[in-house]
Amino acid sequence: MRRISYLLFAVMLLVMPAASFAQGGNFTVKGKLYKLTFPARVYLSYKTKKGKVRDSVNVNKGVFTINGQIGETTMAFMSIRRLDGNPTENNNDTEIYLEPGTITVTGTGMLTESTISGGVANALNTALKKVIEPIDKKHDAVMKSYHAILPVERRESKAVQDSVDAVLDPLKNQKDMAYLDFIKANPNSLVSLFAIQDYQGAKPDVDKIEPLFNNLSADIRSSSAGVSYAAIIESLKAISVGHLAPDFTQADASGKLVSLHDFRGKYVLVDFWASWCVPCRKENPNVVANFNQYKDKGFTVLGISLDQQSTRSAWLKAIQSDHLAWTQLSDLNAWGNKVAQLYQIHSIPQNFLVGPDGTIVAKDLNGEALGIKLKELLGK
Repeated sequence: MRRISYLLFAVMLLVMPAASFAQGGNFTVKGKLYKLTFPARVYLSYKTKKGKVRDSVNVNKGVFTINGQIGETTMAFMSIRRLDGNPTENNNDTEIYLEPGTITVTGTGMLTESTISGGVANALNTALKKVIEPIDKKHDAVMKSYHAILPVERRESKAVQDSVDAVLDPLKNQKDMAYLDFIKANPNSLVSLFAIQDYQGAKPDVDKIEPLFNNLSADIRSSSAGVSYAAIIESLKAISVGHLAPDFTQADASGKLVSLHDFRGKYVLVDFWASWCVPCRKENPNVVANFNQYKDKGFTVLGISLDQQSTRSAWLKAIQSDHLAWTQLSDLNAWGNKVAQLYQIHSIPQNFLVGPDGTIVAKDLNGEALGIKLKELLGK
């Protein structure tokens, strides 16, 4: 797999030696979706230095055209919404790279299955997808088989999970290598910047992504997207192990304001979760067991819920039913939770173990890892 992806990306470099970061200008996106027979509207969303742009046009017999202007090569999202009152198909959207000139989108009606051509960035993105998508399909097939196993007790047994991991781990390694090969082969492409983000997913390791980012060309790093990602890297550094945990204040269920610094002198697990998060609820018994074992030895938990106002009652009910006998905070703003944003939370469950001096000691301690770390720090 590594050899295949490397050769593919090497060929792309030979075919397109000017795989460079294009300057700005006018663009035209022309679409032909042959089987799109219902009334629909296409939306194109992207960011410029002046702010967010969301353009849209109606689709006429499967055909549409969107014109615009950009200051630099820009990654955008395109989506389709039905206008006949019927629900829009799930995931009928795709990323598209805007460059000066004409970009064509052709397919049957599902944007995820359409062919996008025009511009160096879209050609490189297509090449990357040709390597990544087969791996994703294998992953999805394994997960479909896994979820088909009944009963639930068998599906969640260690033996079954180990057998699934034995298949998924090599697939993950193949995917990681494909991303790394692409990024290294195309340092002057905006596609590589977004490939770094896809490579690390929702829980990026700053020690892995920063060197990759620094190896991108100066043009990419100084682009609008590059500057934004550089800021994210700096934010990730601030929440790395060994750094002082960013302080925060938020209200508990009764409205009382509580701050992280209130827990100085103890080990505190800052635990991000939500009542609607199934993996979080499955992890709660493990957190409860460790809390009960170490609460008298200088350890506590501080819950940060990503619930929202409409699920407030479900949040309070989950606290009671899961026996979460520690402080719980939330601004009931879902993924817009201010503490979650401060800690770059894009998936849950996620946690940070903060030491008595306020320093981050460890991250993402789930399952057995939490008990092992607490035993190391606090004894039996």
